[in-house]
Amino acid sequence: MFIIFNIAIVGLVLLIAYWWSNEGLFSAVLHMVCVITAGAFALALWEPLTMWMMSGGSFDNYAWGFSLVGVFAITLLILRVASDKIAPANIQFPSWANLA
Repeated sequence: MFIIFNIAIVGLVLLIAYWWSNEGLFSAVLHMVCVITAGAFALALWEPLTMWMMSGGSFDNYAWGFSLVGVFAITLLILRVASDKIAPANIQFPSWANLA
């Protein structure tokens, strides 16, 4: 079962790489910057937000993961919408650069 999960993860990573290679170099780099920024922001707010969410109930077991994924997803959504509004069109690169 563990090997199947690893194969599925590798397949998912390859699918994501193929998707972003079709989107173009500029969109891929822009998305990478948004993901790194959202990750840094999520790690900065993760622990204080989790401590604020903990109240001694049954949700305490899920607060760590929920706060990390929640802050990351919300921040990434905001950054992607903002970057798509700022730069709506893709920059034209040679085809070899888009697929590299």
